[in-house]
Amino acid sequence: MLEYKNMTYKEVENLDRTKTIFLMALSPLETHGEHLPLGTDLIISEKLLKRYYERLDEKYPDYNIVILPSLALGASLLPVEGSIEIKARNLEKLLYDICINLNNLGFKYLILADNHGGPAHQMAIESAAYKARKKLGFRLIDPFNYFFKLMIEKDNKLLKKLNAKEGEIGDDKDLHAGNNETSLMLYLSPESVREEYKELKISKVINFSGLSKILKTLSNIFNSDSLKHLAINLAWVNDKNMKPYLGEPKKAISDRGQEMVEARISIEMEYIEKTINDQDFQEKPLLWNLRFLRYFF
Repeated sequence: MLEYKNMTYKEVENLDRTKTIFLMALSPLETHGEHLPLGTDLIISEKLLKRYYERLDEKYPDYNIVILPSLALGASLLPVEGSIEIKARNLEKLLYDICINLNNLGFKYLILADNHGGPAHQMAIESAAYKARKKLGFRLIDPFNYFFKLMIEKDNKLLKKLNAKEGEIGDDKDLHAGNNETSLMLYLSPESVREEYKELKISKVINFSGLSKILKTLSNIFNSDSLKHLAINLAWVNDKNMKPYLGEPKKAISDRGQEMVEARISIEMEYIEKTINDQDFQEKPLLWNLRFLRYFF
């Protein structure tokens, strides 16, 4: 495994530009209830990055796979003590600058390992990826953004693959530090999960007001999962009585986490391979048509 931070400039110079893939974990430090650590998203991302590496190394043995240092950064965080947030526009610019640097060195691929579903976070990443592709011909991809859409839309194939139901797969009823993320952590980093998860009551979004109420109404009119997702996010973070998790953590089990990891690797690797093979994506990520909203975060 090549780690960029340990390489000399001569070793970088000797890399085959047409057969080098960069991997980087990117997720914020964010409050995940009292039962999961602030680095939950980053811990999951770094574990998934190793799985990406193993699959890529097996699939493309003649490629150099280079690991960049992790970035504990993200936008659209839960506004609770402990979260460290950066503006979406800053995240977008940072990622685009990284793409410019790698592109100037002659490289073409950067794959992100991510586990944060914040709306502005995903908008910023996808906007940076779009700009990098159009202006530089550089491929930046966060495969989680595409998988996340399947979760939010409660994709039937995904539910069947996991033998799961609504509220168990990181959908809007299980959006943050609930069944899904707690299960992932029980599987990937069990020593990090506090025993309090077994006693936590279910947390739901109940009250919609102001913009969240408008968006919820529009989501019903247009049958839009994107608008509904945004409405739930706004209602949750603006609720003065909100709990720092959304879902039912006490139902989490390690086996569910393992199933989710395997599903993610299987589906997300399809997007990664399409990128390497220069194929165009037909599916746009969640909230892509509302990406202008990132300027308000």
